[in-house]
Order: sequence, then C-alpha cells, then structure tokens
Amino acid sequence: KKPQNAGRGTKLINVYDLYGDSTVDLDLVGRLEVPSADIARFGVAGGDVFFTRSSLKPEGVAWSAYLEDHLTEDAVFECHLIRARINRDLALPGFISNYARTSVARAYLTGGASVTTMATIDQQTLCDLPVILPDPPEQAELLAALNEARAKRRAKLAEADVLLAALDSFLLDALGLVAPPTDSLKVFGVIRRTITNGERFDPGFH
Repeated sequence: KKPQNAGRGTKLINVYDLYGDSTVDLDLVGRLEVPSADIARFGVAGGDVFFTRSSLKPEGVAWSAYLEDHLTEDAVFECHLIRARINRDLALPGFISNYARTSVARAYLTGGASVTTMATIDQQTLCDLPVILPDPPEQAELLAALNEARAKRRAKLAEADVLLAALDSFLLDALGLVAPPTDSLKVFGVIRRTITNGERFDPGFH
C-alpha cells in the first residue's frame, strides 16, 4: 500500500476496521487506488466474514467482523485479513462472525496461531473451527438480540461522549471561572540564514 495511492480510489478494509463493532462499517474505512485486477481478486461481497490473519499481539489474531448485505460500491480487503464466505443454507454470516468472537471460539483460534515476531493463523485453522450451529431461524433470533444489545450500547457510548464533551464547561461554571479566549495566532520557526540568503519567503512572517 504505497502512501501516494492512499486516500482515494476503492474502499479498503483494513485490520483495524475489524476491532470496532461486530460489523465492518464501509463509511469509516479508508481508500486506496488499486488496479481492476486486484478489485476482481480481492473484491468483497455482502455477507463476507473477515478474520485478522496476523497481529503483533496474540490476542489480536483471528478477530472477526462481517459485512452486511447492502453494498453501494466496490471494496477490497488487504493482505493481513482472511475472508470467509458462508454457506447461507446452513448459517448466517452474522451468527458465524459473532460466534467466532466467543471465548470458546477465540480460545480455539488463538490456540492454533503460530507465534514468532507476530501471531499468525492460516486458513486451515479457520476451516477446522468447531461451530455450535442451531437452525437458521434460531441463529436469526440470537443475532437480532445481539444487534439490539449493541445498538443500546452504542447509544449509551454516544451519550457518554456528549457528557464528556461538556465536562470543561460544567467544571468552569461550577468553579465560577471563564475559559480563556481561543488564540488563532500561528507560530512557526524559521532559520535566519534561509531568509537572508533568499532560500525561502514566508508571506505570513514578512
């Protein structure tokens, strides 16, 4: 991923995009200019489940998140991830992804990781993961309950963020203090000889 190609182009699912919620939010991922051949090879689809292939810390490996079905544009995934596609006749992608986050599945997956300078899992370790698999209707009920609980958690976190943002004002009011005015003055340093020998000209400075 060359820096000059980042920030525009195709949406790119990265390792850190898996560590947030149980779903990958394509509105929050970065972008990368990639050739059409890579889009064809590494392109994602709704229902794809992703696992972190490698991590500097053992507890970060095999972490899972999935894509919901509504995709509005192309996206690709990068090489530190493994993509799994689920047989929809047997299982819901969201159920499998959430199951892979349970302590039982995590113990199995991290136990199968090889650890050198980084912890790494391979595709076979994922394929061999034993899965407790209820019927699809029961999976859907469990997934709906999990999604409802996570939605409530997100709402509480957003409420806490609002309270924290207002903490400064609350404390200053309680103490009878006034916040100092915002200083918009820009300060920077320049070496004298670069001015005297004509190497640079800074309109703001001059």
